[in-house]
Amino acid sequence: MLKSSKAFLQIGSQVLMLILTLANFACTRNQGTNSDTNRVPSPNNSDNPHFRVSETKNENGIYKVSVVSDVELSTLEQSVLIDFARSVVEEHKSNPLIRCFFYNPSDKISTDGALALIEWTESDGLVVMYDRSRPREVLNVETDFKIPEYTILDDTAMITGGHYGDILIPSLTPDSPESELGDIAKAIAQKEGFTQIAMYCLEDAYHANMSGSFAESHPTALKDGYLGSYANGVFTPSLWK
Repeated sequence: MLKSSKAFLQIGSQVLMLILTLANFACTRNQGTNSDTNRVPSPNNSDNPHFRVSETKNENGIYKVSVVSDVELSTLEQSVLIDFARSVVEEHKSNPLIRCFFYNPSDKISTDGALALIEWTESDGLVVMYDRSRPREVLNVETDFKIPEYTILDDTAMITGGHYGDILIPSLTPDSPESELGDIAKAIAQKEGFTQIAMYCLEDAYHANMSGSFAESHPTALKDGYLGSYANGVFTPSLWK
């Protein structure tokens, strides 16, 4: 009877240990399912967007982190990107140079295609190298002259920040007074939120400026239709006149 009782107790103990082991395994598994170390809620946005680290790599002493947002970056304050970059730096501070490349949800991952780049070094801290996700700020600009009708042929977010615009103004010519062209260029750039613009009076000139083969097949396009460019507050007239 004593042997039988001891055997029963041993079996009961083994069953209890098995139950505890299975319970611990289930708990551990659930924890692994519910946590995602690559998805970190943005701390400063009421919509609580998430960033996903798509890939990391160390190239020539530069720790590169590709970060994909769950929402369009243009809908987020730049401070949200900076906060996430700061969290990356805190985790990988052993690297002397860290670069966080930010992408929209549907973007293809490549360093050239990143909409924003935030860099960290111990000497300079976090620096926004560029942020092309910011939309142009269109303003109501008042001038003492009427801005002629124009069409925005192209709007390019520059890797250095800001936007570059190609503007078609059919009512002007390359022989229009340089001061007039400069005033119009400045007004359009300010009104449309462009950092730099190129102006044309003929659309063929725009295509010739974009394509060498088109320029070869239309040899007078730039001479007849390019008006000049505006950048950093300075208007540069056409060199093809």
